[in-house]
Amino acid sequence: MRYEDETFQETVINNFGHQILTSGIFQNLLSEIFSCELNYPIDNYLLFLDSCSPYQTLDSEIKKQLFAGLKAKIEDNCAGIIKTSYLSAFHIAQKS
Repeated sequence: MRYEDETFQETVINNFGHQILTSGIFQNLLSEIFSCELNYPIDNYLLFLDSCSPYQTLDSEIKKQLFAGLKAKIEDNCAGIIKTSYLSAFHIAQKS
């Protein structure tokens, strides 16, 4: 996984819309972008991480130690909550 800031995400979404229009296949593009926030309690966040492929390949004992350390840091530094944000978008176009 990699971190992408909101500006980068918005650029990717807008570029996709531009590709739709310049393809010559579609017209009358309607797009919207929504900024969303999601707060994960510690255990939910760790379950989310466990579903990501880089963590699935870790030795089970190493992963257990890593997640225990993460849980302690999240409790100490984030009041037990991980705050995330992302963009959600849609593109609707009419076939030419």
